[in-house]
Amino acid sequence: GVVHPSERSAANGVTAVARSIAGSLGPFFAGQLYSNPKYVSYPFFVAGSVKIIYDILLLYSFISLKPSHEINAEQQKSLWLQLKSSKDYDMNESELSPINTSTMKDYQNRA
Repeated sequence: GVVHPSERSAANGVTAVARSIAGSLGPFFAGQLYSNPKYVSYPFFVAGSVKIIYDILLLYSFISLKPSHEINAEQQKSLWLQLKSSKDYDMNESELSPINTSTMKDYQNRA
């Protein structure tokens, strides 16, 4: 995952502080813009622009990160191919399930 399970509460605290600071600054700046009738619609455009930039930055930050279940599936498939090419093991793919990982671990330890 993105954050180790033992560090999730600390990471949540950091992001909560950042969100509350940003949430307290937004009304101040919006109030300044609302005070002038010429800029009444600007807070909506600013908020939309910031949201688009935020989403693009999040996408850019996490685009190369794969979920752990996808990584495990790729590792399992890779080990299956290694086992299949090995002459020591004669298994078909249906026998290689998440429950049958001891064979894969034995193979990893030997390699």
